[in-house]
Amino acid sequence: MNFHSKKSNTAHNRASTAKLVGLATLRFFQFASAVLVMSLIAYAIHAYGFHGSKKTNFVLAVGVIGTFYNLAVFVLAIAVPKLVFAGIYFFFEVVMCLLWFAAFIVDAKVQGDHSCKIKHTAQYNPKYGNLQSFTDSEGDFNAFTNKYTTKTEKTACQSAKASIAFAGLSWALFMISSVFVGLNILNPVIAHYGGKGMFKTGSSMGTRVDRASALTLVDPIEDKYAPEDVEAAAGVPNANVVHNEEDQHTLSTNNTAHDGQEKSETSEVSPTQSAAMTQAQIQAQAHARARAHSISLSRAQSREDA
Repeated sequence: MNFHSKKSNTAHNRASTAKLVGLATLRFFQFASAVLVMSLIAYAIHAYGFHGSKKTNFVLAVGVIGTFYNLAVFVLAIAVPKLVFAGIYFFFEVVMCLLWFAAFIVDAKVQGDHSCKIKHTAQYNPKYGNLQSFTDSEGDFNAFTNKYTTKTEKTACQSAKASIAFAGLSWALFMISSVFVGLNILNPVIAHYGGKGMFKTGSSMGTRVDRASALTLVDPIEDKYAPEDVEAAAGVPNANVVHNEEDQHTLSTNNTAHDGQEKSETSEVSPTQSAAMTQAQIQAQAHARARAHSISLSRAQSREDA
């Protein structure tokens, strides 16, 4: 029996470890893809020698935001894992997902609409530059910069196009992480505390996020509080009072059979002690109270029969 129990625990621990490693890997790829989008777009703008269009700069900005967001999550998860704030956290994850979706669409449109080859026009177009540049380039222009030039800038063009794939990857990864935050963090909190739990810290709920990914709770709320003890954990007045009644009866030969004295003792448990109680301890106290009540009723019935 013990062998099977140990084997089951070992399998469970391995599964939990594999889950945490998988979530940490997801965060790592999010960070890496954001860095790549930022770097590829920045290199293309620098190589082309211009400040970029508004759309290109938007994709670059999302890459910078994504990079620093992942860094912020990593630092906060290590420094203050009990911060939680499930509702706010989930909101920012969804916002990042939407930003990457927009960046992916914009990047695909801007970078995908042109090839990396120099284009040629026989007619002068003032939006590509002045007449002198038109003459010098003999009508050749770059479709990305919209400038007259004879330079292909193939490497910069390919870098910009590669950013499309990584922007799409970032969007997909943030969709997955948003689902994990919703299922592993937001859902358990709401199940125990309702809407108010979305703005609670992990310290007040006895839980914390995984330091490596911040995508799950490593101390599930279910292991800390029993369903009937949620009010006590939340600090509801009088919810931490545990009544342990024990009837004591004194029978005297000088009194009638109905003369009995019943005493009960009530013990209080502090909020801190109540929060630390395990499920087994709470159930044990419940059984003790039920047994004491049963004995009291039995003794009362015996006195009535006598």
